[in-house]
Amino acid sequence: MRRAQSWFLVVSGSALACLLSGCGREEMTPPEALAVADTPSVRALPFRLTQVKTFGALPAGAAGICSGPDGGVIVAGEAEVAVLGRDGSALRRWTISQPATCVAFDGADNVLVGHARSVSVFGRQGNSRGSWGKAGRGEGEMWLVRGISVSGANVYVADAGNRCVHRFAADGDFIATLGRRDREAGIPGIVVPSGYLDCVTIEEDGVLVTNPGRWLVERYSGTGELKAAFGKRGLSAGQFPGCCNPTNIELLPGEPFLVAAADKSIPRVQVFSPNGEVMACTDADVFADDASGIDLARGVGLAFYALDTSRQTVVVLELEPAGPVAAAELEKSVRKP
Repeated sequence: MRRAQSWFLVVSGSALACLLSGCGREEMTPPEALAVADTPSVRALPFRLTQVKTFGALPAGAAGICSGPDGGVIVAGEAEVAVLGRDGSALRRWTISQPATCVAFDGADNVLVGHARSVSVFGRQGNSRGSWGKAGRGEGEMWLVRGISVSGANVYVADAGNRCVHRFAADGDFIATLGRRDREAGIPGIVVPSGYLDCVTIEEDGVLVTNPGRWLVERYSGTGELKAAFGKRGLSAGQFPGCCNPTNIELLPGEPFLVAAADKSIPRVQVFSPNGEVMACTDADVFADDASGIDLARGVGLAFYALDTSRQTVVVLELEPAGPVAAAELEKSVRKP
């Protein structure tokens, strides 16, 4: 996961024209009318995800990855955090006192490591800056932290055990809960059958959240209002398979931004517009068959990182146009590094 960026609407295929005509957030699909993506084959999609490289030498039990300084990554494991360069070279490492479940970098000088029921804070050199969090089932309490994302002075924590996302201040003071079932507010509630939940900030008061038991990606305001959602259950490209997907999400770089979502059972990464139109999907042999909880981190340009938890490797993927029309649209819309 990573720090916040501005939110833009982007679509692909027949909707690519919308990209140039200035579609805005108000055109996102409302919760009461969820977008249903078409289900073309991987080869028919307008973009492809190319496996650029793979590197290992990760901390044992690597479970979380996030964007690091200078386009590299930070990987957190059972007893160690490692800062790696773009090529996987180790820049620095430090030990942690309990296993990590996720990690985030605020883009300045703070690395936040999520544990099952707390958050530890380090400087980018590995110096400890304390920890915060209280175990429990109540408001602002944590039971199974699986995702963390930073937006300015806000820290969003995806808690699979409590089936919600907590919003905290940078010092750990509780602010709000997102995603709990609320019929009056039109929130059906987050369903977590298998312990995976993730979030990524999209702006100062917004966050994208997986709802794996409902096969959705949902967008909430910082105060907990459900603004939009997309998703459909199925096995084809553009759908989420199994009992509970997607497990992890990330925003890809550029303007407008795209949504990358990772699945288990059929281990893969797909790229969507925020309206749920599928743009690209990895081939079947990119990840180990039993990979699950494939955490994602943005890289440089159109490249991003995916953590294969089974092989304990980082796969570097890059979004590329599959034809001249897609290439032209991409050139117009995406800021190059």
